[in-house]
Amino acid sequence: MVAAIDSSTLNGWSSRSPEFRKSYFEKEDSNYDPYLPVVTIPPNVEESTIPVLQQRSFTGRVLRSAVADTLCASLGVDGILEKLNAPRCTPGSPRYQAWEYFIAEKCDIGTAYAHLWYHPLEIDIAKHVIEKCTDDAELRRDLLETRVIGKSAPPRRIWDLRANRVVPWWVVKNFKYVRAISHAWVADDHLKYKMTPINGYEWPVPMPKDADLERIRIEMLNIGAEYVWLDVLCLRQQGQGKDLRGNPSQEEWDRREALRKEEWKVDLPITGWVYNSARQVACYLSGLGLPMCYNEPRDFEDERCCFNRAWTLQETPHDVAIVGRTRIYQDHTTSLPCPCQGQVYNGR
Repeated sequence: MVAAIDSSTLNGWSSRSPEFRKSYFEKEDSNYDPYLPVVTIPPNVEESTIPVLQQRSFTGRVLRSAVADTLCASLGVDGILEKLNAPRCTPGSPRYQAWEYFIAEKCDIGTAYAHLWYHPLEIDIAKHVIEKCTDDAELRRDLLETRVIGKSAPPRRIWDLRANRVVPWWVVKNFKYVRAISHAWVADDHLKYKMTPINGYEWPVPMPKDADLERIRIEMLNIGAEYVWLDVLCLRQQGQGKDLRGNPSQEEWDRREALRKEEWKVDLPITGWVYNSARQVACYLSGLGLPMCYNEPRDFEDERCCFNRAWTLQETPHDVAIVGRTRIYQDHTTSLPCPCQGQVYNGR
């Protein structure tokens, strides 16, 4: 698992050797939670109406969205452990106190689980989170002040598919297991702006009207992904929306917009490193979460066609998986292990 990061490691990050920065993200192998029940995640519509076959369902050791969305406080520690099929722990033990911490912080199960599932039982989670947040802030500040951004610098957030939550990059136990998603952009009038608990209702996620984050999650799990970097979900976006927990004030939205501008000074230059360093890049050629579809010759003439855009080369430097397929091809395949599922996916 990722070792604790002290300030001396992060201060002067930009001056560290490329070998050091590369090795920092490659510590120990990934694994899955052996206690989490095997479940089948169905889509939120009739399967037969979903043209992308890999978006229809997934079976493995992951949290259902309904479980991930449940507030920790509504179940209590014992109720959470029962829901997760996890071993019981004694009140006052480090693991019990860790769950109490997330209850006090008013977190949902998905957020807490993403932070806890691979940690040793003796971890002091409150101290751990504070130290990591402080160290990460120093890292971002160092990158901004030195103006050396984009080379072996971690992205701010990652989508944990197992927990279905966007979490800080330091929650990921092994960065070499992170995949990235590249996608074509559709016209503005074909976009919707989705508020979602996946990113804590922090900003509306722009995506095609016919796309669905749950189906994208299912497809990514089916190709063997555990962690994914998706720009619209992991980069703070513009706009406002409805938060089911209670709508933020205009002052709060203004604060978030100011925060977005500050974050982008560091986060946008880093995206190139994300695609270059990702284990694999999953590419939606017809739009995020949409089926790959080129029916007419004129489709290739559209200015938004991926073959006419510079991002196609910039975001797909190596090991590209074409997703959004309506058929599975068995030739020219690569087998990828899926720790959540305990089997391999054949087909790139």
